[in-house]
Amino acid sequence: MKSIDKRVGTLMLSLALSVASVYAQTVDDICINNVRQLGGKEAAAKVKSLQLQETVVTEGSELQVTTLLVPGVAYYQRIKSPQGTSMVCAYGEQGWIFNSTPTPRTEQLPDGMAQTYIIGSKFLGPLFDYCVNQKASDVSMVKLIGKKDLDGEACYELQANYKSGCKLVLCVSCKDGLIRQTTSPAGVIRYEDYRNVGGVMVPHMVLTSCVRGLILTKVNSAQVNVDLEGQLLAKP
Repeated sequence: MKSIDKRVGTLMLSLALSVASVYAQTVDDICINNVRQLGGKEAAAKVKSLQLQETVVTEGSELQVTTLLVPGVAYYQRIKSPQGTSMVCAYGEQGWIFNSTPTPRTEQLPDGMAQTYIIGSKFLGPLFDYCVNQKASDVSMVKLIGKKDLDGEACYELQANYKSGCKLVLCVSCKDGLIRQTTSPAGVIRYEDYRNVGGVMVPHMVLTSCVRGLILTKVNSAQVNVDLEGQLLAKP
């Protein structure tokens, strides 16, 4: 009986320590470490823009994509496919979308869509935005849900609430503090192969699972501080 009581007591202690280890890390601790692992606040401040040359594989097609991002300011993307070229641009509160087929046409982005792209321009992620930009952040609150095993990797699971009302669940690696996965009504996005680009860490492989199916994005080249002004922001 004493042996059984001892084993039960050991098991309960192990469970208690396991729970305590999750919450020993606060949201602030996780966010601060995420900022540090991404390169730090000072290095990020030197990155005014990011240009990505990407290959996107979706629905059996391979697309060549150029994405230019100015965090919190502008978003531009050009997609080339055998069927033609499409572009989207958001700058401030305005934006447009262009398609070359079946006949070339340019249209204004629907109300509110430009802001969604601007939020997407913050390529260092919601935890960085929340921790560094604080009251100016698009994220109003981050809470710790617990720990999660993500394909064998221990992760912290957090929920980020945006001021717009949207909610995002994030899996942050316990090992290196970088975001491995986000889940939202739009789908699940996995982030892999982080590499240093101009002093900050940028994922070079992104796998998106959504209503359209699986979308694989591979970054072929990345460059910081590329000018987004001028003709890129002008409507075609």
